[in-house]
Amino acid sequence: MLLYLSGLSLRPTGTNTSSDNDRRSAQTPHDASHRNTSGIPSRKTSTSSDTGLVLPHPCARPTPEALILTLADGRRVAERMVIPVQREEGYFRLVAPVGGPHVPPPFYMLETKVWNKLYAAGGGTVPPASEVHGELAPVTYVTAIEAARFARDAFGGRLPTPQEWDHAAGLYRVQDRTSVSLPGSRVWVAQARPCNARVDSGDCDINDLGLRDMAGNGREWTCMLIPNDPTASPQMWDLMHPPGDQDAIILRGRNFTLPTPLTFDHLRSEQSLPQRQYAGSRSPYTSFRVVIPLPIP
Repeated sequence: MLLYLSGLSLRPTGTNTSSDNDRRSAQTPHDASHRNTSGIPSRKTSTSSDTGLVLPHPCARPTPEALILTLADGRRVAERMVIPVQREEGYFRLVAPVGGPHVPPPFYMLETKVWNKLYAAGGGTVPPASEVHGELAPVTYVTAIEAARFARDAFGGRLPTPQEWDHAAGLYRVQDRTSVSLPGSRVWVAQARPCNARVDSGDCDINDLGLRDMAGNGREWTCMLIPNDPTASPQMWDLMHPPGDQDAIILRGRNFTLPTPLTFDHLRSEQSLPQRQYAGSRSPYTSFRVVIPLPIP
């Protein structure tokens, strides 16, 4: 796998074990209708006393094969980490954006779309229309606010911005091809229903950073809305300032019923004409994934 990381030094590592020592906390409010199953406040940071490794969640640990990366400011972070949610595990990849008109700070992104069993483990109620696709299929028929609540309560995270999603897809890093996926990937498009998000076959849809199903298997919510005023710029929203049911939310990803996979040409066109969906609507074609920003030093 190729790594495109800016301002980082790389060093292979063996198994690392993180402690639960919390160095800083910025707790977000909880919604009583969506329980926090992690047993900890949201948005805490863990620093491993053994390695000096900064992790954005107190239950996070580096995966055994993860590289340890040093940021330009001296912080040491894992290229890949895992966070347990009851009996499920969410795997996250570090994204260090480079290039483009907007360069967000480094963040972790869930490798896959949230699947039904993970959504249930994190306190969500899986809609019956999504459940019929199987426990490992992406959760669908959830509203934007329900997706954001899960991201907060299960991982202390949030939905990605469109800019974060684009950087994770490789829009500004990959120059030698138009496909979002690595050559040889089998992208789930031209299908009537979603496929499993958790699949380890050798031909799965994967990109340069190890993120899966960026080019197909359904669209994804973001945390950016399009105001009703056509002259206004898109606005970031959160659970403290939630969108109305009829607010149009920007989407990323690719509907699995379309005949072709997502390409960088599609993403470039979506900078001015993005996909969108009403915040309160429930779609069979829309799921989501979670972003956890690195804490500000």
